[in-house]
Amino acid sequence: MPVVTLSSGNSLINDLQISSQPASSASGTTFTVGVTAYIYRSLLFFDLGLIPNDAIINSATLKLTRSGSNSLTSIDAHRVLGDWNNGTTWGGQPSFDQQKIGTFAITTSVTLDLKSLVQAWVDGTYVNHGIILKSPDESVQTTVAFYSSEYGGPNSPQLTIDYTIPTTGKKQVEYVGKTAVDNTVQATSKTIPLPSGVQQGDLLLAQLSHSSSSVAIVPPAGWTTLVDVGVAGIRHGVFYKFAVPSEVNPTFTSSSGRIFEGALMAFRNVKQVGETFAANPSATSVFSPPATNTIYNKAVLLLLNATIGSPTATPPLSFSEINESTNSTAQVNAQVSMRYMHDKKSTVATETQTTLSTTASGESRALYLEPIVNNPPTLTLTSPADNQTLAEGSSVLLGSTNDFILRISPSDPDVSDALEYTIILRGVTKQPYTACANGVAFDYSIPYADLLLGNNAVQVTVRDNNGGQATINFTLRNKAPSTISQQSVLQVLTALGYPNASATCLNDLKPSDYGTVTISLSEILNSLD
Repeated sequence: MPVVTLSSGNSLINDLQISSQPASSASGTTFTVGVTAYIYRSLLFFDLGLIPNDAIINSATLKLTRSGSNSLTSIDAHRVLGDWNNGTTWGGQPSFDQQKIGTFAITTSVTLDLKSLVQAWVDGTYVNHGIILKSPDESVQTTVAFYSSEYGGPNSPQLTIDYTIPTTGKKQVEYVGKTAVDNTVQATSKTIPLPSGVQQGDLLLAQLSHSSSSVAIVPPAGWTTLVDVGVAGIRHGVFYKFAVPSEVNPTFTSSSGRIFEGALMAFRNVKQVGETFAANPSATSVFSPPATNTIYNKAVLLLLNATIGSPTATPPLSFSEINESTNSTAQVNAQVSMRYMHDKKSTVATETQTTLSTTASGESRALYLEPIVNNPPTLTLTSPADNQTLAEGSSVLLGSTNDFILRISPSDPDVSDALEYTIILRGVTKQPYTACANGVAFDYSIPYADLLLGNNAVQVTVRDNNGGQATINFTLRNKAPSTISQQSVLQVLTALGYPNASATCLNDLKPSDYGTVTISLSEILNSLD
């Protein structure tokens, strides 16, 4: 189970002290909660970009470290309901949920259990506006001060989250792994091994750079080129495809020998790749694409940077670095980092700044990965078996009127989805889409009279109201009644006392054929009577 501690060193954190003294607020190395001549409250926000949306939160603990002595012995925490920033004052403070998260005792530090609240933030039940800390009794003059995020180090606020990505019902993009590309020898082609654990449907994303802006990077067949541009003396290429069964290691080529740098990365549960946004910085130590916007919900934002020279790169706060390949021979650096957007639909340039160890030129690019948020239903037939042979009156015909019974079990991990099913027999719809209950088995009858002799193709489909579906195709084999000769039929009927039996009357029932006939005894007797 991944455990991530969000702190001022890796995450965007904001904390703000507000006071009932008019227009008073402060953002320093400490913040105060309690009452003196005025009431002091403090707002605290942790960005969750390092935590997957819709993850299962096993625990979430906030730790605050006391600065100096305290007369206040406990604090209340409440969920904030609106936006705020460093300019927020007492009069403009956001509203908060009157039902407190809890009251927490203060020693040299205080720990707050935020598991339920963080779970609601990551699954989208609540928008993350942070929490507000206040005295349980704001009529009593007692205070406590805590180190803020500006103080830095281990005494600054820390939120430790233990989470699990669901094995079924995923609604988040999941990073699978990478294969780094780091060569020292020039070549006109580069074959990159697939990252470990790649499955059918995974997004394969390649970022490649080399030190000639005029030499194109050519992907293998089946790959889509997002960008292949020359800038600042380097080539920057980004390519993708969705893995197919028996996916092979891709080979990228160029028209002249180059030293390739970059990585082949794999992501799971991706619906599509969004637009890219690029900037071409020159001689700077801060790389950042322009402000970005997306229509996707719960997207992953990727930053892809390529530089001339070999500086090391530090990703922005709330981003995790996936790959950094620095090649001092080719004088190229390629770097990728990611963050989960949750309810965010845009960023500003200051939130996506990758810091370089030295000044450099190159390209900074951003793109979005949209997750698959709908999980398709599943379909199980407990009856029949594929290619099952039927005969009129046989025990496998379960209906009281000699119908054949399909026993259908639909299921969908998205329990709120509405389901419906359809039945198609030999290409003809027997049952238009009809509502069915999630997880509840039901029977559908196919009259025996609707089955032709020999093979009968049957298709059962269950779909949900968000575009997911499951289909099962199978064959029912209808066994013909026993075949007998005309002479045998005449002998039997004569022995039974039917004097009108003759070859002529039998031929009236079926086309003349003097061989065998496939005719039921009931048809013969009804004709003679």
